[in-house]
Amino acid sequence: MELVHILQATTMSCYDALSQSVMNLAAKQAKAGLHTKVWFVTDNPHLDYALANYEISLFPRLLNPWAIDTQLTEAIQCTKPNTVFHLHGEFSAFNYVVAKTLHAANKPFIFTFFPQCTSSQIDKANKILQKTLFQKKIIKLASVIHGFAANQMPSAINKSKIIPHGFEVSQTMQSMRSNDKFICSYNLTNCSNPHLLNIIAKSFNYFLLQNPNTELWILDKSKQIRAFEKIIKTHNIQNNVIFWNEQAASERSKLLSYSHLYLALSELAWPSIAIEAAALGVPVVVPNNTLLQQPVQDYEAGWVLSSINEASLLEALSMLHKQIQRQGVAIMGAQAQLMVREAYDWNKILPLYYQIYSTI
Repeated sequence: MELVHILQATTMSCYDALSQSVMNLAAKQAKAGLHTKVWFVTDNPHLDYALANYEISLFPRLLNPWAIDTQLTEAIQCTKPNTVFHLHGEFSAFNYVVAKTLHAANKPFIFTFFPQCTSSQIDKANKILQKTLFQKKIIKLASVIHGFAANQMPSAINKSKIIPHGFEVSQTMQSMRSNDKFICSYNLTNCSNPHLLNIIAKSFNYFLLQNPNTELWILDKSKQIRAFEKIIKTHNIQNNVIFWNEQAASERSKLLSYSHLYLALSELAWPSIAIEAAALGVPVVVPNNTLLQQPVQDYEAGWVLSSINEASLLEALSMLHKQIQRQGVAIMGAQAQLMVREAYDWNKILPLYYQIYSTI
C-alpha cells in the first residue's frame, strides 16, 4: 500500500497546526513501514522538514480557489492502483476540487476534518460560507470522514471515524514547582484574538487580588507579545507576567515543569503543547467543545470552561487553586499523565488508521 497525504498549507513550519499534525502522523506511519508521502499545496517554497523520513512534494497554490495546478492533477492520476489518499483540512473550495479530482481518477480517499482558528470577521464569514457550500459535497465523495473528537465532527455522518491525535512521551522530567508561587503557563502562538487576550488579563487581574503570589508565564516568541504587553499594562498586572521567549521544545518542557496549570485556551485544532503539559503532570484548562474537552473530563485532568469569558476563567483558576492548595498538584497531575498514556498512545492509534486505509 502507498499512502499520500494532501494538504494546503501557507507554511510547512512546525508552528503551523495543520502541517504539524500531518507531519507527525506521516513520520509515525513511515517509521512503522508504510510507504508514506506528503504533498503540500503552498505558495511558500520554504521547507522546514528536509530530513523527514517520508517523501515530500510541493505543488503551487493557485490564486483561483476553484482550481488546482495541473501538476497535482497529473500526480494524482499517475499514482499506483493501490494508493490510498488522505486529504486534510476544512470543508473548503480547495479540498472540494481535490476531492472531485480524486473521485474522477477513481482514487479512494479519507478526509480528515481539521478546524482551524481565525480572528477576523471576514475570515469567519468566508469559512461559514465555504462550509455551507462544500461540506455535503466532500462528505459524499469521501470514503471516510475522520475527526479527532466527536464534538468537532459534522452531525449525521454514517461514514465518520473518530481517531484522536497521537502523542509520544519522549522524556520524563521531575517537577520543579514551588509552593511559594502559583504559576500558570500559556502559549500565545495560536492566539490572534485580542478579545481572548483581554479575557486572560482581566481574569488574572481579579485573581491576583486574592492570590498575589500568582504568575502568568508566556512560553513563546509570538507576534502577539507586543499586543499582550499593552493589554497587561492596561490592567496593571505586568509585574506578574513573565515572558520567557523560549526557543526549543526542551526549554518549554523545563518551564512547564515549574507550572501548576497550563491554559490551553487557543490550541483548538492541534493542542500539542497542552498534551505535552499533561504528559509532564501539569493539569490543563481547556474550553468547552474542543478536542481535549472529553479526555480532560473523563480523566479529571484539569478543568473544562463552560464558555470563554472572565467569569468562567476566574472560576477555573479559583477552584483549581483551592484544590491544589488542599491536595497538591500530584493527584491531578497523575491523572493528566494517565490521560496522555491511554488516550494519545501512538501504538493504539496507528492501527486504527491502517484499518481505515485497508478497507477503502
